Amino acid sequence: MYDTALLYNLGHVAAQLPGAAVAAAVLVIARVLAKVRTAKRPGPAIDSITTSFRWLILLFFVPALPIRYGLSFGSRLAEIAALAAGLAVGAAAATLGLREAFGRTSGNRAVWGGQIAGALIVGAAAGWGALKAVPSGYPETRLLAGVAVAVLVTSLACGALDWVQRRRESPISHSTL
Repeated sequence: MYDTALLYNLGHVAAQLPGAAVAAAVLVIARVLAKVRTAKRPGPAIDSITTSFRWLILLFFVPALPIRYGLSFGSRLAEIAALAAGLAVGAAAATLGLREAFGRTSGNRAVWGGQIAGALIVGAAAGWGALKAVPSGYPETRLLAGVAVAVLVTSLACGALDWVQRRRESPISHSTL
């Protein structure tokens, strides 16, 4: 929607409104649920990815357009440079986010780091599959599908890791429930 509405052709905005409305509804529901669920502090895995994502948003703001346009120059070298720049920004955000989240968490950091790495690998594999599953067209559509699936799967994996950890730490025996 960003490219269509802001950069290229405002004549396509009407076609984008249903998707924008769905996205807005999802954001409102997520915000309401976040307020309801704030009684519990997030687990270390969710804390890690949310902190890293905040850093990603901050760090990606400046190079977003050069990276995006590097994909469309048609040159393989420009595509590789755009991919490398995007990965560098993502790696920096993950490093800063994990360092910050590590500071708030106790426990075996090597195990935690391995679990986060596993969740990221599973998410990246799912995102790559989604990227390949979308037929050719706008590169942004394929990238959006890949990134959305990667973030969703990584978030679900981290949520599952936190759930398992909470069950292990719970003073109540779950076998009696």
